[in-house]
Amino acid sequence: MTGRRDSTGDREEKQRAVSYRKQAAHDPGRWYRTLRSRYGYDQPVRPDSRSAAIVDGLIDHLRYRLGLTPPPEDWRPVLSRVDESLLSRRVLDLLRENDFLWQEDRRILRAVDACSRVFFHPEAVSPLVSCLSRLSNHRDPVPDRAALDSETLAETETVSARGIAAAILMRLAIHLHDQEMAIPPLLPHLMFRFACDPHPGVRLAVLRQLPDMMRYDTDGIWRLFQAAYPPRDLLLLWPYAEPFLIRQYPDRPEAVRTCLVRIRRTDALLNGTGWGKSLAHAFLTRSICTGTLFRDLCLIGNEAAWQKTVQVLTGALQDVNCRKNAGEGLQYMVAHMGASRHIFSAFPFFFESIGTEHIDIAVQIAYTFVSAFGEIPADAGNVGNPEWFYRWLVRLHEKAPAAARQICADIEWRIGFSSRQRQLWQEEIFRTISRPIRHNGF
Repeated sequence: MTGRRDSTGDREEKQRAVSYRKQAAHDPGRWYRTLRSRYGYDQPVRPDSRSAAIVDGLIDHLRYRLGLTPPPEDWRPVLSRVDESLLSRRVLDLLRENDFLWQEDRRILRAVDACSRVFFHPEAVSPLVSCLSRLSNHRDPVPDRAALDSETLAETETVSARGIAAAILMRLAIHLHDQEMAIPPLLPHLMFRFACDPHPGVRLAVLRQLPDMMRYDTDGIWRLFQAAYPPRDLLLLWPYAEPFLIRQYPDRPEAVRTCLVRIRRTDALLNGTGWGKSLAHAFLTRSICTGTLFRDLCLIGNEAAWQKTVQVLTGALQDVNCRKNAGEGLQYMVAHMGASRHIFSAFPFFFESIGTEHIDIAVQIAYTFVSAFGEIPADAGNVGNPEWFYRWLVRLHEKAPAAARQICADIEWRIGFSSRQRQLWQEEIFRTISRPIRHNGF
């Protein structure tokens, strides 16, 4: 009989807890006062199921209000009596004062996640950082390098205690900077602690947010990056480190190049478009010289990177402040066409996009193109079909007939020079397309 009474009592206690939680979610102001009035507003609450249920209800209300958790159909909140910011501070105070609430990880993570989104009042920031500091020592996740892959990493960031805490902390830091609020002294140290976490899935949460923090503290963020991206995880964390490195290249080309050299020794995939845009920006702002631009494009060895760089430099010709620099960069790349098979495929965009107002630059680059293409060594194989260039010459003939005829004459001379040149320039295609130009001038 005693065992049956105990079972019935436990069941009733659980039912009461569910009821308390539901009512607290409906009217958090009233139930917070009820909870505090029993023990005093400056005292810990009784560590029992009723107190825990009321706190869970307060957290539920906050999450329902913020759209983080879908509310039940019968949720009828009393909104006029509680402010989200005030409620978040009350929840954080309860967590800070009552250790028994930390016995359930899910409660803490749900609370901290919700409170981190309404920390508009400076008084709520320090208690939130304190909770995150406590979570940084949590046992979850346990490193198991044998089981690590990209899917496991992403899961660790979103379901583990330290992974979630790291993501929240980074989001908090960005918000504080955006709002120009005071930074708690503990926050930078805590960011570094997460960046040095033994589990790469936690460090992933730090790496993912670094690009958005660059505008605030370049030196400090770079140190965070170095801590979160050690050589042992070079390939594993590359997809999350690369966006930051792309953004950092214009400011730290030498340091980023060191990472690129290491990653190119692996089979990692590179975001060629992102790198091309970043390198072009660094070149146009004169962070790097022409030779460095070319060298690093060769190091990346990605066709999309070449194409994007050419696109950006071509667009920069419209800017009177960048025109000279952009023209020099394009000229240099064409002149060294034999160094990379990707250069040839990158330049159709330039010749197709160049406007009549920049015909002088286009003609200069066209002369360089003919010279460089004709000198590509035989062991380079078939580098591509220059048909697109011949069709551009026909369009050029309408705007600058003398220049078009001179370029055709140069190609004609090269074709007659050797069988290699006839094969390279694809003689029959050249003669067919360029007939209108040659008949008018030769």
